[in-house]
Amino acid sequence: MALYRLESDRTQIGIDLDTKTRDNNLRHPDYARHAQIMRLVYVQSLLSGQSILQTIPSLADHFPQLDPFNPEHQACVCCIWDAAFDLHRPPHMRIGRTDCAYFFTERAACEYYRNYSGMSSAQLCEVQILETYDRFTGDMRWLDAIDERTATARDIAAAAVRYWAGEMSADPLPEVLFQGRYRLTPVP
Repeated sequence: MALYRLESDRTQIGIDLDTKTRDNNLRHPDYARHAQIMRLVYVQSLLSGQSILQTIPSLADHFPQLDPFNPEHQACVCCIWDAAFDLHRPPHMRIGRTDCAYFFTERAACEYYRNYSGMSSAQLCEVQILETYDRFTGDMRWLDAIDERTATARDIAAAAVRYWAGEMSADPLPEVLFQGRYRLTPVP
């Protein structure tokens, strides 16, 4: 089965890559900067039943590092999905959304993903698998169905359970979480 990826860093195309050293959201500067805030917001939403966006201002009074008027802190809501989904990953599953590369099984899915922030000029690539450590296929639609304006941690948890069960939605968008070695080849 062919796999595809949109790659925004063109220096990564045509060389051997390993998820042990790249494609790890835990090493991404935005994720690292917001990790504590994301976990705090998620857990408080889970306990209170408030939406994720309502939770940010409600926590600001207690945590000076959380400023509801700081666009970076509001932007961390976009980054919360991977961390929250990983909190609901079954214990037997080693691969997580924060320690993998993301691939798609169809070129059309890459074009859909191109609409995400920062991906409009990314290069469409075919993926050559060199060595697989682990992989999982889930339906990205479960993440897309979450309304960032109204979602609570409970909504995210329900979507995460379906995702990790491998359940496909009515209009699935399969994404492959991959750990291992691979090479990207540009697709014209």
